[in-house]
Amino acid sequence: MANPEALHAVAALLGSNWKAMPPARSGFNPVMGVPSFLHLEDPNGGRLYLNSDKNNMLRVSGGYADHRVSVAVKDGASLTIRVSESKTPAQIIAEINRRLMPALATHVAACRSRVAEDNAYE
Repeated sequence: MANPEALHAVAALLGSNWKAMPPARSGFNPVMGVPSFLHLEDPNGGRLYLNSDKNNMLRVSGGYADHRVSVAVKDGASLTIRVSESKTPAQIIAEINRRLMPALATHVAACRSRVAEDNAYE
């Protein structure tokens, strides 16, 4: 899975709102000649990182694009999941949508709300 085509195949299935960041913003392992992670962003400020690890697992983590905004994740929800790289891109996306996206959407909305509050205060 650590090859660029596989990571981009997963990213493409997320939908047209998610854009892969240029290589300078995504990780590259020059020794292995493959990306170590892929960085994606959506227009609402959501971020996803797809990392391939040495245990044949894909680690997918999410967050808010502006690192200066910090909002606690509610209800013990996690913004990180691990999925077997042996799954197809469609199966990986199904896991991301089921296990990560609800918490990420809530988190991004809370961060955007915090930014709006801060901007209104200024």
